Amino acid sequence: MLARAKQSGIEAYLAIGNGNGPDTAACGIQLAEEYDASRSIRESGASVGIHPHEANLANDAADAQMLQWAQNPKVIAWGEIGLDYFYDQLTARETQKTVFLQQMSWRKPRSCPSSFICRPSDNSQNAWDDCLSSIAEHWAAGGLGGILHCFTGTTEHARRALDMGFMISFAGNITFPKAQSIRDSAQMVRSTAC
Repeated sequence: MLARAKQSGIEAYLAIGNGNGPDTAACGIQLAEEYDASRSIRESGASVGIHPHEANLANDAADAQMLQWAQNPKVIAWGEIGLDYFYDQLTARETQKTVFLQQMSWRKPRSCPSSFICRPSDNSQNAWDDCLSSIAEHWAAGGLGGILHCFTGTTEHARRALDMGFMISFAGNITFPKAQSIRDSAQMVRSTAC
């Protein structure tokens, strides 16, 4: 895959380090080091973080491990962190919020941008106010920025994120039949960038 990416002109990549929970979040670092050693891509980096699906596995030891891994020179971002209310049966919303806020506090010992995930429950936008309010209060003022990965919100949510200096990523969910608000957001983001 990376060889094809290189042939297509991709010169850098970020390996998201979430793994299957906090104890495997160094997987992104391992990939970045492996591909850096093989010289298959000019520039490689990694992120570390606890995904909201695994937030119930967070504890003091996991936090300490994340902060230790963050010292690796390959780590250039936090993430993927955020709120996922669509799968809140995996981890309760309050636990997700607590872990999300904890991870945003890590910007102080290691200043890196972040890859954020925000996914509301079905037929709702309920996670967006919690996510964007938390980012505005606990992250944006630090000026580190980041990206809202696999965007699921409305044009209003996209505007709020752009106003805080964030980038927005659109993924395969933009093709879903019921995803008109995501397509509208992509159009708005595109017209704002031009």
